[in-house]
Amino acid sequence: MAQPRTPSTVPGQLCRIAGLGAGLAALVPGLAAAAEDAGGLPQLDPATFPTQLVWLAISFVLLYFLLSRVTLPRVARVVAQRRDRLKTQLGRAENLRAETAALAAETDRRLAAARAEANGLIDAARAEANRRLKAAHGGGARATVARRR
Repeated sequence: MAQPRTPSTVPGQLCRIAGLGAGLAALVPGLAAAAEDAGGLPQLDPATFPTQLVWLAISFVLLYFLLSRVTLPRVARVVAQRRDRLKTQLGRAENLRAETAALAAETDRRLAAARAEANGLIDAARAEANRRLKAAHGGGARATVARRR
């Protein structure tokens, strides 16, 4: 069970913490000296720069040839196929649009012809109805079928 903090126990705890800090401080210089003895980070050691530059050049050349001879031609081929497919699809879409416009024009023409024929039939039926009304009412001026608006 933890002791409650009282003014008399705080200095003792501070002394223990200070003792731990002093012990860690004694260890850190030892760790730093051990890292210096091992050479530290080898990539930052100037003695290894020439070999690092050689491997950098070898890696760069290999990566360059891999990309230029293998990867980029594949990407270019895919892009060309996609471009050709899009051209084909756009051409088809344009043809379908023209066909749709022609069908719409034909439909409008047939619809106009059907409306004209229907209006002619309506006018003929109205004239016949007016003739029959006049005959039935003895030719009165008020007996007519009104024209639809």
